[in-house]
Amino acid sequence: MSFQSYTFLFALLPVSVAGWWLLNWRGHGRLAQGFLLVVSLAFYGKGNLAFLPLLLGSILFNFLVGKAMGALPRARKPLLVLGLLGNLGLLGYFKYANFFLDNLNWLLGTSIGALSLLLPLGISFFTFQQIAFLVDRYRGDPADYTLLEYACFVSFFPCVTSGPIAFHDEVIPQMRAVQGKGPSAQGIAEGLWLFSLGIWKKVIVAEAFGGGADWGWANLPALNSTTALAVTLSYTLQLYFDFSGYCDMARGIGKLFGFVLPENFRSPLLADSIKDFWRRWHMTLGTWFREYVYIPLGGNRVTTAKHIRNLLIVWGLTGVWHGAGINFLLWGLYYGVLLIIEKYLIGGFLKKHKVIGHTFTLI
Repeated sequence: MSFQSYTFLFALLPVSVAGWWLLNWRGHGRLAQGFLLVVSLAFYGKGNLAFLPLLLGSILFNFLVGKAMGALPRARKPLLVLGLLGNLGLLGYFKYANFFLDNLNWLLGTSIGALSLLLPLGISFFTFQQIAFLVDRYRGDPADYTLLEYACFVSFFPCVTSGPIAFHDEVIPQMRAVQGKGPSAQGIAEGLWLFSLGIWKKVIVAEAFGGGADWGWANLPALNSTTALAVTLSYTLQLYFDFSGYCDMARGIGKLFGFVLPENFRSPLLADSIKDFWRRWHMTLGTWFREYVYIPLGGNRVTTAKHIRNLLIVWGLTGVWHGAGINFLLWGLYYGVLLIIEKYLIGGFLKKHKVIGHTFTLI
């Protein structure tokens, strides 16, 4: 179900917001959470009902592993390994199994047939959210949640299919904080404004640029240098306004429920460097990789060689997170190499000559 569909706009959204606040205002916090869980599962199941047991199984598995970490502190490490294997195994099977088989066939000259797999909606997003939960539990976060609270967080319908990647210690405390309260006029106004801005970006602006991009891909032989540049820019702007618009809509819905969801875009096309661009684009994904991959590898508090290794690992993983294919891996490594060049070869020159800081972009 899309956010801009009539069913969502005039049925699911107003009913869910009204029901959430009515139940909370009357002091039925747990009932409100149960209502929100049903709404979120209905939203998710509308995309493909077959994926619903997978989402529920993933939620239950991670919740139980997290609980076990609290009850068995000496077994935290093997439990974390179990949780990581379960999450990454599930993601790997659905998203990368055929990519692995294709490359295996190429390397060995075999002809193993592809698996008939459909990619479950939002699996990359809800898997990363739950890995973050398990790692935080391993690090000592008390995270004493009920199963209902945890299930509401993971399945929360504005984020479950396309992000932004929210974190348990951001959302669940806010879920608890609204119990016994009613909506604020400011929160509703801000939510409606963000949601409306997102619809405008996604439905009006992104569609307009998408028309130009579609025309270009359909008429490649007829393009000259000027029209090719225009098509490329149209496609870039289509991607930005589409994804940014969706995230604004999700954040607006969160506001309607009394939640502040994390910002995902901050004018990335005005960035003055590659590093600055990736601090502004898909910010929640960048936060996840920084906190749960880059820093555990040592971040930049290591030798130059290891720092370069860390950047390449993170950006290689960022690439394949976006899609299963060599092109995605190369795309991620391309940005990793650009960041390395910027930091170690030309960053000092750019700062010295005051290029960085004056909207100079290397993309």
